[in-house]
Amino acid sequence: MNTLEKTSRLSLKLIILITAVSLALLSGIPARGNSGQELEITSSNELTIIPSEKLSAPLFDSTLSISYERGIFQFKSETDFDLEGYNEQGLEFELKFGALEGEIDLEFEDEKLLDTWESSIELDLNPQVEAEVVYETDCVSGEGDENPDRELEITVDQEYGEDVSVELSSEFTNEGGSFSLPPDLTEIEFDDIGTGEFVLDSSLELIEMKPVEIEFDLERDEPIPGDPDLEFQVDLTWGISEDFLQIEPEFETEFARLSFETEVDLTSAGFIGGLKVREVNLSDLVLGFLEIDITNDLETGETEVDFQTSQGPTEFDLGWDYNPTKTGSLTGFERWTGEFTWKPLDSTEIVVEMESDSETFPSEITFSSEYSF
Repeated sequence: MNTLEKTSRLSLKLIILITAVSLALLSGIPARGNSGQELEITSSNELTIIPSEKLSAPLFDSTLSISYERGIFQFKSETDFDLEGYNEQGLEFELKFGALEGEIDLEFEDEKLLDTWESSIELDLNPQVEAEVVYETDCVSGEGDENPDRELEITVDQEYGEDVSVELSSEFTNEGGSFSLPPDLTEIEFDDIGTGEFVLDSSLELIEMKPVEIEFDLERDEPIPGDPDLEFQVDLTWGISEDFLQIEPEFETEFARLSFETEVDLTSAGFIGGLKVREVNLSDLVLGFLEIDITNDLETGETEVDFQTSQGPTEFDLGWDYNPTKTGSLTGFERWTGEFTWKPLDSTEIVVEMESDSETFPSEITFSSEYSF
């Protein structure tokens, strides 16, 4: 029996297993009961073929997701299979009780029973203050001097007035069996600060309580005189140890969105002389039945073009990258991708993806399907 035949039989066995488990669950638990319980099952399968590697087995991945909710309790499970069988699984338990919300996430892998687990508690202290504590650890054997990797994150979000809110988040990691002090990473965020016609969001990032990056996001909250459909915002990021500012202005109209990634050299005497445009993006441009996105990286000379269209239950996406400088040809063809999606029902999705480079057509084909019930 050749490799392809073995792969096909094994893939069929996995699909039969997933179907059998799903049918058993459906027959034992009602999908929507009178008591308010809700069960949702999703089965997804993906098969990837690489034509240039004729002797290699196709790549297969299958996932069975189960979500069950009843009252204050919610359970989620996601099991992943590959050609060799069971691969990994994730379990999530969530409990909501008034102002208190708790969650436990477990991750299992094939080589050991339990790989990592994460627990979190969210608490609404009052209408203006929310707090969250997240603890995550992996599960190692504990042999020798090896200690499990652990992480603790504490977040407090407080509102001031009707709009302004301040969020403080700190992350601690284990060092020699104990948590680091001061915290490895701290972020302070100020949101929805009104400044006349604009709204300002800002954040400060600190590593071991030393400031390393500050960011401002300024968005016009009022229509621009003469063009009420034009929206404007700008993001400014400064790494405190760096000698340049990263500025990303964005303009949005009823026709498209135009944005830039630029740098301003702080050591330059003049603003214009120190301005460097790194990337230009034109997105959400609608021409007839097509939606077009174009990205031009001015540093590498690469341009990405993406076309999308949808008609009823079908959707088609075609994109290509070209770079005349890199390829040395007028066409500059470097890579293209195509994706066809068909949704015959709200619960069913079938996708075919193809990818090609400048030498191989196609270099990769992927078939995937998803069914929810």
